[in-house]
Amino acid sequence: EWAIETTGSRLSPAALGQLRGHGVSRLHVGVQTLEDGVRARIGRRQKRAALLSRLEVALEMGFITSVDLVYGLPGETLAGFVDTVADLATCGVHGVSLYSLNRSSRNAAFLRKHEPLPDELQQFSFFQAGEQLLTGFGFAKNHCTHYARPPDENLYYRHLSRGEDLLGLGPTA
Repeated sequence: EWAIETTGSRLSPAALGQLRGHGVSRLHVGVQTLEDGVRARIGRRQKRAALLSRLEVALEMGFITSVDLVYGLPGETLAGFVDTVADLATCGVHGVSLYSLNRSSRNAAFLRKHEPLPDELQQFSFFQAGEQLLTGFGFAKNHCTHYARPPDENLYYRHLSRGEDLLGLGPTA
């Protein structure tokens, strides 16, 4: 199986066709949020509607498609996060990973620029809401923060149990 991690802005129909032609069957898309104002604040230029449209094209082309969401982003609201999760589940994605905004020295300038950020209790509320919504939409938790519907079995986390090798390429592989 070949998978690629990308952003929605890279999912043009032509690019999807090329990926399919090279044998890629799985997409991991860094959505982060569908709230347009928050997307702009974190440097994502593509609007919600365009991103959802590209995800729908990928799904129509038969890609197993999962998305990464980040909760606790500057300006993000619980209602907006809930809408994001519901919109993606309704769109038909196969998997959703929920990640808390990483707060470290590597992004300290960004964090200072966007204060105040949600506190730990608020972030816990985001995660709990996301988990409840996803399970309500038929997703099952199959890794620490990943929720999936068939056909997303999240194979790359379970390769050892199947006696398979895994080759990860990229800066965080």
